[in-house]
Amino acid sequence: MRQEIGQDVFDQSLDKCRKEYGIPKKKHALKNPSVIERIIQLAADQGSEAATLNQIIEHVIRLKSEAHRDTAPLDTAPARG
Repeated sequence: MRQEIGQDVFDQSLDKCRKEYGIPKKKHALKNPSVIERIIQLAADQGSEAATLNQIIEHVIRLKSEAHRDTAPLDTAPARG
């Protein structure tokens, strides 16, 4: 992700997040999903994106959608009339 959004943008965003969240160690900040989400937001605000991560997210959403469609219950109740 660091390479895709750019090392400078990533490092600046990480430093900003560490200050915002009060996390002194980089390795601890990088384990925090909220920090990663914020880094992605800050990078996007600067016109950078993590294309690989976006592709993974889109694939997961597509799989979930397909699974939901395949497991949707059929209406098998007898007609009343």
